[in-house]
Amino acid sequence: MDVATTRQSSSPPPLVDRSLEDLAAYSAAELRELYEKATVPKSMRVLDGAFCGRLLAPAGPGAFLFAGLVRRLAGSRYFPWLGKTIAIADDSGGTGKNSLSLGLRMDKVPFVIRFDDSVVDGKRCIVLDYDLEENPGVVRRIGDELREVCPGLFMGPFILRPFGIIGWWALDARRGIAR
Repeated sequence: MDVATTRQSSSPPPLVDRSLEDLAAYSAAELRELYEKATVPKSMRVLDGAFCGRLLAPAGPGAFLFAGLVRRLAGSRYFPWLGKTIAIADDSGGTGKNSLSLGLRMDKVPFVIRFDDSVVDGKRCIVLDYDLEENPGVVRRIGDELREVCPGLFMGPFILRPFGIIGWWALDARRGIAR
């Protein structure tokens, strides 16, 4: 089923072998629905490595006003966020950093990754927690979540406390970081 067909339905179909680009075509409401139906792996080891990421859509009141711009920028080769590099310590968690391209590829902005309950629906998810002493104040208020929407493709909300969900993002554990 192509994205055009998907966009005509009242709810997104189950994803099978989809890509970051496919997810980028969904609205924030459709992404939330996909996330609520997605699964969580038994072991965190599936996220050990450096993986390609994509900002998908902004969320919240008025987000539709700049959703197109966000999608174009996020899909551009000039967008600085490339994905995440994660080092899993055991089945239940590890640490990681965001991979950025600012002329050179850098791994910055550390986080701790673990299983926890989602702020979206209270069900189990993978949480990326930036509340670490080495991060600046605003970064410490960020929280990311992930669930697996199809084999190797993870997506979820990014949260800024106390505002809540400000957007949706994805990580492709089948693809390494390209730049």
